Amino acid sequence: MTCEAYTEESSAVLRWLEDIIIGLNLCPFAKKPYLANKVQLLFESSNKLNKIAEQVVLACNQLDQQPEIETALVVFPNSLKDFNRYLDALEFCEALLEQQGYSGVYQLASFHPDYVFEGEEFDDVSNYTNRAPYPIIHIIREQSIDQVLKTYRDPEAIPERNIALMQKMGLAQIEKLFSTLK
Repeated sequence: MTCEAYTEESSAVLRWLEDIIIGLNLCPFAKKPYLANKVQLLFESSNKLNKIAEQVVLACNQLDQQPEIETALVVFPNSLKDFNRYLDALEFCEALLEQQGYSGVYQLASFHPDYVFEGEEFDDVSNYTNRAPYPIIHIIREQSIDQVLKTYRDPEAIPERNIALMQKMGLAQIEKLFSTLK
């Protein structure tokens, strides 16, 4: 389902992209496709694993048909609220994409309101680099990643830079910023 039926949720995701991902420069590659209107938002309300995976595969199919679209965000505003269930769904989607022949074509990135990196505490600020207002599976063209990495100096340092930024901001400021999204 496209974003027309999810006005409030779409606005929250766009604010997250603008204020957090682009505004804090968490992903230095996000601004260009966003400003060029090459980011597609799709929504899935089902909690059934097969429907969730179906929507992710459908998004890949749409990206195949629309090369002008750079990336897709599949948003789950009413499902996958439990982080462990979300991770299970993400793993299932990754396996299905490989089965569908999309390995090396698309890569999945994960964002969730309760994202926790393995070995971290829930309220550790580093988790906020992958937190979003809703569970999101981000589908990225591998070809686009390859192109960007050719011109970006030291991409391996991005996660560490993001964590350092979150630590500098502090939990209170980050939570305040996230509270404005919904």
